[in-house]
Amino acid sequence: MPPGPRLAAVLASVDRSTVTAEDLPELVRARARLLAFEQAEFLLDLVEAVRGAAAEPGSTVRYDDPQRQDDATIELGWVLRWSESYTAAQVKLAQQLVYRLPMVLAALRAGRLDRERAWAFADALQHVDDDIARTVAAKLVDRAEAWTLAQLRDKLRYHMGVSGDLCNWVREV
Repeated sequence: MPPGPRLAAVLASVDRSTVTAEDLPELVRARARLLAFEQAEFLLDLVEAVRGAAAEPGSTVRYDDPQRQDDATIELGWVLRWSESYTAAQVKLAQQLVYRLPMVLAALRAGRLDRERAWAFADALQHVDDDIARTVAAKLVDRAEAWTLAQLRDKLRYHMGVSGDLCNWVREV
């Protein structure tokens, strides 16, 4: 069952004490897919909250003004009881996934990647231009589900350093 409200309802009805020992890992796996889906939804909510900052009450207007984003980050930190720096890091992750790495966000939302793997993509690709970031992510995202976090980080480092020249690598791909 794909992650989303139906899976949430099914999992909410599970009595763990009645699940057989051999089925418990599948229960954990299903819950992990649902958690990844909810984390993707949360990151999408963060982006919208930042874009909607400073709008009039009742408005659905969205802005892309950096000053409003700074104000929104502070407000979100207060609401979530997070430090300003942690909130800013979460907003940056959300924006990278939404605007630069939508294939990674889609994999997170589908429960194929967890938040840590999504973070690894965003972290490794944050200092390269959008085209290179998207090319590397597209090349690795479908296989990343089968890798450990350490393996994914190794693959990202490898692809970021191929031939020591990213531009040549992108042209070869």
